Amino acid sequence: MDKLKLWIKTYLENKDIINNEIKKISDKDNSIIVEYENYSKEFIVEPNLEKIDLNKNIGIVFMNNKENLDQVIKKWTQLKKNENIIIYFVNPEIDQKWIIKPYIHSKIADQSTLKKGLKAMAESIQPC
Repeated sequence: MDKLKLWIKTYLENKDIINNEIKKISDKDNSIIVEYENYSKEFIVEPNLEKIDLNKNIGIVFMNNKENLDQVIKKWTQLKKNENIIIYFVNPEIDQKWIIKPYIHSKIADQSTLKKGLKAMAESIQPC
């Protein structure tokens, strides 16, 4: 989990270099809280989706593996309702990732091929 927390923190800081919108990053048990100018967002690392509130403004950070992909597919109906959720599937050892926003993805993707499409994206980087 520590590798993923460090990875997401570094990723967000690097992404913010030009815009300089991050005001503070705080460490919690299994997440980091990022405070921006007008809002904050919690990035939860390796969550059990059954145990978190999927109605909040959150980022979800997973190791890129089948078990985590299966969690997302199982909870897809709930995930796609929240336009603020962003999910990162990461292999921190080789610094690779794929990112999905279920709300947006559900508007442009064919629901009948959801599982196949997500699996193809997951296979684009090495599993961990």
